[in-house]
Amino acid sequence: MTFLKSNGWDKYLRTLDWAEFARHYNGPQYVQNKYDKKLQDAYSKYK
Repeated sequence: MTFLKSNGWDKYLRTLDWAEFARHYNGPQYVQNKYDKKLQDAYSKYK
């Protein structure tokens, strides 16, 4: 969590903004890899 907080990315997780988190963490390729969708699916499965 320290890494996420120090980069300001924790706010995207708190607000469930998967696309913005994925964009910052993975770069522009996140769309091609559907990383935001994978995060959303995992969250929905385990919440």
